[in-house]
Amino acid sequence: MRRSVFSLLVTGASSASAALQVDFGNSNSVRDAARDVANDVMSYYPGDQPGETPGLLSKPRTKYYWWSSSVLWSTMADYWWYTSNNTYNNEVVDALVWQNGYDMSRAGRLAQGVFDTQAERYDTSTCGGGIRMDIVPSNGDYNIKNTESNAAFLDLAARLARYSGNQTYAEWVEKTWTWMTDSGLIDKDFNVFYGLDVDDCTVNNEQYFSHEAGLLLQGAAYMYNQTTSATQAVWRTRLEALTNTTLAIYFPSGIIVELLCEGPRGCDHRMTFYKGMTLRALMSVANLAPFLRDQIVRDALQPSAEAAVKTCNDGSNGRECAFRWTGDRGSEKPGAAPIAMNALSALLGMSIDERYHVPLATNATKNAAGPLELSDDGGEDGGSDSGSDARNQGVEDSKSAAATTHVAVGLMMAAFIAALV
Repeated sequence: MRRSVFSLLVTGASSASAALQVDFGNSNSVRDAARDVANDVMSYYPGDQPGETPGLLSKPRTKYYWWSSSVLWSTMADYWWYTSNNTYNNEVVDALVWQNGYDMSRAGRLAQGVFDTQAERYDTSTCGGGIRMDIVPSNGDYNIKNTESNAAFLDLAARLARYSGNQTYAEWVEKTWTWMTDSGLIDKDFNVFYGLDVDDCTVNNEQYFSHEAGLLLQGAAYMYNQTTSATQAVWRTRLEALTNTTLAIYFPSGIIVELLCEGPRGCDHRMTFYKGMTLRALMSVANLAPFLRDQIVRDALQPSAEAAVKTCNDGSNGRECAFRWTGDRGSEKPGAAPIAMNALSALLGMSIDERYHVPLATNATKNAAGPLELSDDGGEDGGSDSGSDARNQGVEDSKSAAATTHVAVGLMMAAFIAALV
């Protein structure tokens, strides 16, 4: 089999810091470093302590929003998926079950329920469509239709479409993508902007963040992966163009930069989560759309991982990482849950070969644990079962319970993130 650019790049390459030692040419060394950083990530989690709330990253009224916890658990689920290290799986499952009241076998129904709730909030009375940032009219953000909310909805629909084969979800993806391009949230050059004001439908093109593009990339990759012929060609064009623009903007030298907040004005707590979210979205794209894999590794994942590791040499344990991976970090203090998650995500990007040939599950992928439980009438009217062959594209006949478990967690996390609005 042809060796990928990824394999050629990492062979013999090494990068090390004074504390976190990593030889990127050695998969065991990468896993060992990821294990150490995963331990650091979980050291910030208080939910397994007496008197604390399972699943929440921080105590009430502290600096993190509730959705920050979903980023934690999606990061840790990906840690297991890419390294096969199940050390924290019990904590991940306990946290998710505690917070949503479902057992993992019903993650699909939870995702469907969130989708249905969001679809009901799709508002065509202003600006032609889209979901508002807030559901409470008295809140200021109610008058904004933001990319994050709509991209998360699109991503969830794309995953449900691939897993269930229900074409109603795919129709919602197309409807949402078309509205986002027509409204200008995605422009003709595939720049992705923050949101628009419903009073005049004017796009705020002065704000943009990497994870907004990341959510759209992931949704587009799921659509590319499950479609065929002319429809797949459309999604390939969109995915390739969005990838090129995203890498050019947020990875100018190959190292991810959160442009709007790494300058003098600084990042608030929300923004410090975005790098890891974007890197892991690109990892999904690399797996779902292999024609982009070498480009993503060469121009984003590998340079970011090497740069991240070089900052992991501070703090009480001597290996805490920094948020900024390029330029002068100034007075930045190392160590915080999202900063550790970013570094872990960067390291996982160097482990995608570990799972590259493990097919991602669909509901047609039977295994010993059984497929996820889905409602037959999901997606409002249920749609049709056409496209069942397409959804098996690239899946072959995997019977991996791990693959289905990863889909369960992925659907649940997509549902949580989509519920931000």
